[in-house]
Amino acid sequence: MGRLLRLFNEWEIQLLVLLSFVLQIFLFFTGSLRQRGAKFLSGIIWIAYLVADLLAVYALGLLSKSQEENTTHKGTLTENHPLAFFWAPFLLIHLGGQDTITAFSLEDNSLWLRHLLNLIVQVVLALYVFWKSTAWRNVQQLLVPGIFMFIAGIIKYGERTMALMKGNLQNISGYNNSEESKLNHQELDQDASYSSIVCFSLDSAPIVRYLFAGFTLFQIPHGFGATTWRSYARSDEVQLAKLAKLVDVELGIMYCDIYTKAAVLRTRSGIILRCTSQANKYCVWLTRISWMLVTSNIIGWPEEKPLWSNRMGQYSFLSYVGCEEKPSSPWLEHVMSMIRKMAKTVGKLFWLSKLLDTKYEEVDKDIIESFAKEIKVILQSPFGGGQKKQWRHLSRFLRSMARELSDNFSAVIIRLHILTIIHLSEVSSVDVETAALVGVCWKLSNYMMYLLVTHPDMLQITATSAESVLEGFYKKFMMMTATGNISKHVILQNLKEFLSKEDSTLSLPEPCKETLEETRDMWVRIIMYAASMSRPKTHATQLARGGEFLTFMWLLMAQKSLGASRELGSDGFHTTELHRILCFTFLC
Repeated sequence: MGRLLRLFNEWEIQLLVLLSFVLQIFLFFTGSLRQRGAKFLSGIIWIAYLVADLLAVYALGLLSKSQEENTTHKGTLTENHPLAFFWAPFLLIHLGGQDTITAFSLEDNSLWLRHLLNLIVQVVLALYVFWKSTAWRNVQQLLVPGIFMFIAGIIKYGERTMALMKGNLQNISGYNNSEESKLNHQELDQDASYSSIVCFSLDSAPIVRYLFAGFTLFQIPHGFGATTWRSYARSDEVQLAKLAKLVDVELGIMYCDIYTKAAVLRTRSGIILRCTSQANKYCVWLTRISWMLVTSNIIGWPEEKPLWSNRMGQYSFLSYVGCEEKPSSPWLEHVMSMIRKMAKTVGKLFWLSKLLDTKYEEVDKDIIESFAKEIKVILQSPFGGGQKKQWRHLSRFLRSMARELSDNFSAVIIRLHILTIIHLSEVSSVDVETAALVGVCWKLSNYMMYLLVTHPDMLQITATSAESVLEGFYKKFMMMTATGNISKHVILQNLKEFLSKEDSTLSLPEPCKETLEETRDMWVRIIMYAASMSRPKTHATQLARGGEFLTFMWLLMAQKSLGASRELGSDGFHTTELHRILCFTFLC
């Protein structure tokens, strides 16, 4: 043991530097995976992000101590390893982090002043280590490369500090109307290429930053051209696929601005730091070219690949009850049943259900088309100068729901979700079109439940927690269920009886294509209502986890002049008017 301890003491610094290097390689390759929602690596990336800084700081401090003490009986560290003084600037480069990840969460950006202090302290410490080293005095040829290493380390650490400062939401709105910000918008049309969409997104990046900072479109300085940005997006010439890709690229750029060094590298000072030879009047042109390279096929990022997670979380009340998607093997089903009973006993059933029953579905073309169609209907409604939407089958049902939607949002959503489950279970037609409608309704209904259960902070309109409402429904429902049979068919029948006793008006008409379409449109409007009332900060937070579909819709609605991004009294929809539209009170 003593021999191993002596061996560790001899190689401690070398091992720390090597481990720091390995962590930087890991962050380099995995940092960008968060943009697409790699939840399975999130915890490992978080640990590597924290340990990398601690390890580099500790190794730098240990290196400074070793310059004064003998590490072995043979002599000092620099005598045994003549190039050891290179490790100090090498560790500075590590502290500068990788371009793909400067902040793990939104809160990290608010600590940029602490990083600035750390920058000063660690640079002074590294200079002390370099000065105390005798290797470069003995070999003068090492002085010049050592100086270049220090310059590279200081610049890289400075870039990270600047990126954290620019990623801070309190500073993200501090962009002035400089030449770099006042870029000319290139009008989009139905034949717009991918490179044109990327250039348009780069031009409108300051506008999107202001929206994420909590500004309305009419609070953005006129020099940024928010009116032009909105008018192009509202144009009928912009196809749905182009508009969806535009929002996709804007979300990708916003993620890079907050959580990577992209915001620094898109400025003249950042380009000077990274490559001083390119600091000229073509900086803006170089910025566009660099982003086109990053988001094109040139480096393996095809146009079809989304720049956010492109997924919708799914959660069902049937999963909470424990009768959804039974495991294939009987023993596994028995184990899961025992785990649920134990969790229920200790009062952790809701937490366990969130962990085990949350699933994810891809946001497909049908989902996007459903929202685009309903947005067009709203823009053509009486508030937009057109005719109001006719709810031929759900009008009576929606009137009863609209009275409670703004008062007890969580309870109404859970009740609507259960009714949708019952309604979809009674669909007998199996043709392709009906099956697609049923699939869209399932996804939208389960997604709203997912938001209520896992991200209630995104739904500013919720006053009651989903856990308390679910537990209340569960207790009342289980009191009705006298038998021990918890098969899906029995559960559905009991749910139908339970809701009919709760409120006789809560009944849907017989399932058909028209009722399915109106059910889909109902959930589309509810999600739009939730997006319009959400806080921009929560959207910025979720970008670190790949982004939510609610964020996608929030930004799409802003470009269509819908939602809270519009200021009261503007020529768009008032917040109260939007509330009336999406809560269906105009049906009364």
